Amino acid sequence: MNRFIVVDFETTGSHPRQGDSIIQIGAVAIDDGQITESYSTLINPGQPIPPFITQLTGITDDMVADAPSLEEALPRFLRMLEGRAFVAHNAAFDLQFLQEALLSQGYYTFDGYVLDTVELSRFLMPMQNSYRLGELADDLQIEHDRPHQADSDALATARLFLHLLDILRQLPLVTVQRLQMLVSSFRTDIDVLLRHIEMEKLAEVPLLDESGTRADESKLWDVYRQLALRKRDGRAKAPLARSDSPTKPFAELLEQMLDEQAALGRNLPGYQRREAQEAMMRAIHDAMSDGAHLLVEAGTGTGKSLAYLLPSIVWAKQNREPVVISTHTIHLQEQLFHKDIPALKQSLPFDFEAATLKGRGNYLCLRKFEQSLEEPVEGNSQELRLVKGQMLIWLTQTETGDVEELSLPATGQLYWQQVNSDAASCLHRNCPWFSRCYYFQARERARDADILIVNHALLISDLQADSRILPPYETAVIDEAHHLEEIATAHLGKQLSTAGMMFLLDRAATEEGSLVRRFTAELLDWQADEGGRVAEILEEMDGLFPALREKALQLTQLLYKWAADRGEETTDTGHETVRYRKESFSGRHERIRRAARRVIDALTSYTALIDRLLACIPADEKPPYELRSLRTDVSGLVDELQEAAELLHFFAGTGHGVRLLDGSGGPHSAQARLFARRTAKRRRCACPSAVCRKTQSDSHLGHLDGEEQLYLHDRAVWPGPAAGGEGPHPDPALPVCL
Repeated sequence: MNRFIVVDFETTGSHPRQGDSIIQIGAVAIDDGQITESYSTLINPGQPIPPFITQLTGITDDMVADAPSLEEALPRFLRMLEGRAFVAHNAAFDLQFLQEALLSQGYYTFDGYVLDTVELSRFLMPMQNSYRLGELADDLQIEHDRPHQADSDALATARLFLHLLDILRQLPLVTVQRLQMLVSSFRTDIDVLLRHIEMEKLAEVPLLDESGTRADESKLWDVYRQLALRKRDGRAKAPLARSDSPTKPFAELLEQMLDEQAALGRNLPGYQRREAQEAMMRAIHDAMSDGAHLLVEAGTGTGKSLAYLLPSIVWAKQNREPVVISTHTIHLQEQLFHKDIPALKQSLPFDFEAATLKGRGNYLCLRKFEQSLEEPVEGNSQELRLVKGQMLIWLTQTETGDVEELSLPATGQLYWQQVNSDAASCLHRNCPWFSRCYYFQARERARDADILIVNHALLISDLQADSRILPPYETAVIDEAHHLEEIATAHLGKQLSTAGMMFLLDRAATEEGSLVRRFTAELLDWQADEGGRVAEILEEMDGLFPALREKALQLTQLLYKWAADRGEETTDTGHETVRYRKESFSGRHERIRRAARRVIDALTSYTALIDRLLACIPADEKPPYELRSLRTDVSGLVDELQEAAELLHFFAGTGHGVRLLDGSGGPHSAQARLFARRTAKRRRCACPSAVCRKTQSDSHLGHLDGEEQLYLHDRAVWPGPAAGGEGPHPDPALPVCL
């Protein structure tokens, strides 16, 4: 596949079968990686051009009055089309007009290969913010001076396509082969293109090393366990040796750095000295030196980012202590790290190290991603397979593994929850990916930094985790501090998303290729004599799961209907917020509480069955790596299911405090999120087990319907004394909470 025709049609509308017609053809031929021919012409459609089309394209009725008809223009176009693959930006649109035009003129429809540059761009450029042709052309510096003119659009698309081919050809063989397994049933012929690229690479076998990369390209990628990663610096390195610190007094150093002839003015576009900014710099440095608190209100145009960054850097270097900078949002965090910090690195007369750290869930877990690629693709939607393909390419481009780099659709955002890093499923040094782990490498960089940039959510998480997330620090700058209370309230509280709950249940299903089935398959490969026990448990799970999912869906619909009738605050995006107390689910709305009770009961029973599967692995034996890896994931799944049961228990109207229900979409879109402030007081778990030493927050210990106590354990949830739960755990095979 090395001959292509890149096509763009301007039309009178979007529906060729309803009479819309082509008004302009743009076509560019590509042979062996070179543009060899182009063709463009206006077409007289034989009907008036709608005003909105004229406004969009600039093409008027007068311009097409003397233009050739479609019958006259097609022969030249068809000569270019013959023997070439059809390429377009959003190919389905242009292809439908081509097919209708061919039929109307008595030709056979086109049956050649079809490629879509939107689809290819999403695959090969996963870090793009937009896949519109105009934005792609701007980012790639492709000349595109007349958008929505077929000739200009076709030429820009052709250059974009050549760029995408270059990306494909630079990929290591192993990534190309992985991609082929994901795209085999796509509507376009991207699989044929990938096969062609694979054949090109296999023809270069003498030039390839054992990982499937050219000798001169192997410096770019780290190929391990059939995944190609962009090579990164600093794996398992010792702490950085800090350079000499600035020795001049801060006032003198500040004047030197802010002088009009200094590098700061050259490296910061639009920089000019501001009296208020310099006063803020001095005040911040003085407060840090004196160990005092400082509250600053800075007006628009003060340049507050530079005003706190510069004294923080100087103080950190002079005192050899890190300074933590906390921002309201990840976007501001990124802006500081990628815009302001590089400019200061170029400008200051001394070196310093800066790093950024985000919550663990922002980083990809390579082990979980590797395992997700082993799932049968037949069970994945096309959108999910595209997301997996995006992430395969992203691994060859990213150095951080940070999800903020990715442009993920809604399906991808849910999938991310399956493959992101989390403490519950981490194998730590037993993981084969540990030395390449994005999260632990980010923590290493944070440990070595003079300036560590975080966001408020992570700052609060560190406080909640007794300072086990961030490296030790004594000094912090909190930007946009007026948002801190709001972030703390949300982050220290509880959240339950019904969409997330349904996705969690789907992950816990027992269908072929699911996590549970892959775990049991590995288990039986290792311990074949457990077959009868495993089959019995799976049969019970198969019987319980449909009812569990149906009950969860019913609860979602009840919550949505209840909240939609009571929406108090509606945002521009259609979100409605309802404040409620436990009494809100009484009377005729008691059915919501009963529905939640049914989901909790079913969830508890189902989770107990998964735990029985985990108990099939003898505690005194070490299973193979693949089984250990899957066991970790299944254990993490159990933790998530138990947390969902706990949250349902709380939000169904038990415990204390005001709750918020934030809803959007419709009853079938399962978009309801619940929030509550977590009580700070903690006490011992009231579990009847004498060996239970788990500390629980009060909100974990509320009563359901004022009668039945729930005790939430590491491995099970069961009724307590008020429901006749005296005595030992009902299933001795399940461990008590410790």
